[in-house]
Amino acid sequence: MKRRRGAAPEPGCLRAWAAESKALAGRWRAARCAGPRGAEAAARQQRGAFGELLLRMRGLPAALPALPLELTVVYNSLLFVMGTSDRVVEGEAEGIRQGLLRVLEACGSSGQDLSTEELWQKVLQEVTDEELRAPLHRLAALQAAWWLATSRLRSVTGLFQLLSSAEDSGRAPCSRGENELLALLKAWRVPAKGASTSLVQSAENLKETLCTAAAFLQGLQELEAGNLPAALSLLQKAAGGFCSKRVLAQIYTCLGCCAQQMGKPQTALQHLKRALQVDFQCLPALSHVAAVYQELGETDAELQALGLLYEALEKNPPSAASFSPYFLIRTELLVHTPILTSLLRRRQPSEVKYLLAQRCLQEGRVADAVEHYLDFLAVLQEGLQQQVPLDGGSALPRIPEAFLEAASALEQDGRHRDAITLCEEVISRTTDLIPRALLLVEEGLEQPESPSPGMGLAGGLLSQKRESLHCLTWRAASYLACDTAGKVLPCHTTSPPPMCLVCDPAASSYLIQALWKLNQKQEAAAHWQKHLERPTGEDGQQEGQGRPFPLYLVSCVKQAAFPQRESLARSIQDYLRSTSQDPFS
Repeated sequence: MKRRRGAAPEPGCLRAWAAESKALAGRWRAARCAGPRGAEAAARQQRGAFGELLLRMRGLPAALPALPLELTVVYNSLLFVMGTSDRVVEGEAEGIRQGLLRVLEACGSSGQDLSTEELWQKVLQEVTDEELRAPLHRLAALQAAWWLATSRLRSVTGLFQLLSSAEDSGRAPCSRGENELLALLKAWRVPAKGASTSLVQSAENLKETLCTAAAFLQGLQELEAGNLPAALSLLQKAAGGFCSKRVLAQIYTCLGCCAQQMGKPQTALQHLKRALQVDFQCLPALSHVAAVYQELGETDAELQALGLLYEALEKNPPSAASFSPYFLIRTELLVHTPILTSLLRRRQPSEVKYLLAQRCLQEGRVADAVEHYLDFLAVLQEGLQQQVPLDGGSALPRIPEAFLEAASALEQDGRHRDAITLCEEVISRTTDLIPRALLLVEEGLEQPESPSPGMGLAGGLLSQKRESLHCLTWRAASYLACDTAGKVLPCHTTSPPPMCLVCDPAASSYLIQALWKLNQKQEAAAHWQKHLERPTGEDGQQEGQGRPFPLYLVSCVKQAAFPQRESLARSIQDYLRSTSQDPFS
């Protein structure tokens, strides 16, 4: 049974509401001239004022004569809600749903049990009042903005299919290869603004913002999925759209990353440089420039880019997103995805300083590496309060590893005492973190980094053991760098080697050599068979080369007499044959 339609409000009341709405919109236009800061404060005031007006209007039953004005107030009120929010909250769009229910109520229908998508379908298919067409279309555009902000692209596509069907049932579908959502948005006929309507942001402007955001979002989705040509095309469309310089620089940064993944580093550099030309504060673009130069092997350009990035980060701390006094709904409010956050991650100055040190050491620029490492360690010492944290949450390396890399640079630069001092620091900081009787972990008990449900205490113990083994590895590397490796002798055990030895072929080699020299030949042979023996393929090449050495061990690899694999292997094979354990017999 249909409900009775509500009686129209008194003409005087309706005129008063219309005048108040018009005055609020005029007040906003005047406040925009005060600049971003004054406009932002005014926007928050207007948000409350439009909300109060809407509550008074909804205090009466829904009536068709009042609905065009009511939906316009809903539109203006929610523009301020979104424009003054740091992030979009789905529940804040409830005002749109209530507006649609009021429309159905005035028409003698209901839709309380319908989803928002179903509610829009019912309203657009059943409500034919011409006075409501323009307000409903504007409200639909605002609904699309909310859905784009929560990456509900299918819902947006469905909504504009409904708008298109209501406008022109004979419109031809989008051509092959054309993006359906972008085609629907571009084909949408923006409703004319009525003479008595006062909007705080035009529907034409909102349409352009929706088109840009839709292209940007879909481009990011394709990039994340690895569909690079499609991503490139959509991001290029977004770059030609309506947005601020800040967003345009972000789009060019994403285009650069896309081109780099496509194996086009020169094109990537063009896009990234364009991003910096548009907005030099888009520092993630500079970080990606350094990565492209590294890929090209242009070390001088790479280090120069990292140096510029470090200087810019030191001078320009991160700033909050600026408020626009002209456009409440902006592209930057609608595009929030994990991949964008990842691509635009702003590095800390200490991270860049470490990258400079690391790259200089890798490229043999020892003097420069020493300078950068010492600067980096000075920052660490200030922030760590004389403690060496061992957690792996930072994007920087584990702190003991950074100390060891710095020690390696100092040693190569001839500053042996300084190198030894750093190594002794690592040893002293990790001494209390290694149990007196280190429990070795059976290889068969190795578990993934994230314990499965039900592991409980076992997972925690495994993590503790793994951490203790990391500490043991760092201590061993420190003694090795101090040229006192002879002070560390492996304990006699019948258990398999710890996981750090399984993961690090250099440590396994040292263990086997030490066991062999200690005349523990059976154990040395067992470890050799398990960890260093490699089958020979048909081409005569050894398979499975293992992981590269850590950077802090590279100089040791070059300078120290590492176990001679061939001679040691021959000795072990002779031993195995003599004990009838030859793996090749």
